Amino acid sequence: MAAASRRVPSYYGLGWLSALFRAAFAEQPTISQGRYVICNLGAGLLLLLIAGLMLGDPKLGSFGSEIGLGIAGLLLSAGVLVQRVRLSTLPALLAAHGVVFALLAGALTFTSVRWAFLAPAESPFRYAPGLILILTTYSALLIGVFGPWQRSSRRMRTVGVWLGVFLELCVLASLLVRASN
Repeated sequence: MAAASRRVPSYYGLGWLSALFRAAFAEQPTISQGRYVICNLGAGLLLLLIAGLMLGDPKLGSFGSEIGLGIAGLLLSAGVLVQRVRLSTLPALLAAHGVVFALLAGALTFTSVRWAFLAPAESPFRYAPGLILILTTYSALLIGVFGPWQRSSRRMRTVGVWLGVFLELCVLASLLVRASN
């Protein structure tokens, strides 16, 4: 009866966001390998879709960014296959996924700040606040739990959250500087 009354976290709506930040500050990892694999599959398919859309319209990005997003999408999608074929290598792949998410957060930060300082005065900019924070937190979770720093996993996860806050503030500051000019 006690097991039936346990509260199951909601991963629909914004429940996944609270689960992400609970996991970042938890003493022990709270998200299973399988859930990471499924989340990474969704992110990988989304990146492949974005890369395909960019291929169709050259104004959406450069060929290099299309290739980079495509490779990242394939790597993130590979977890499902690795989980079925060679389970022993899954932790290393999940740590590599963490590096991919960290690179995506860095690229998003860099291109946002670059746009703020170099784009023409009337060019539009669409910014999703919090995306960089989510990417850095998730990457720190993956690297901290499955990477070589498992001993200091909690510290690694906490640093990822605060790094995300810092990068978000950098983007915000660059946009405010642009708006004041």
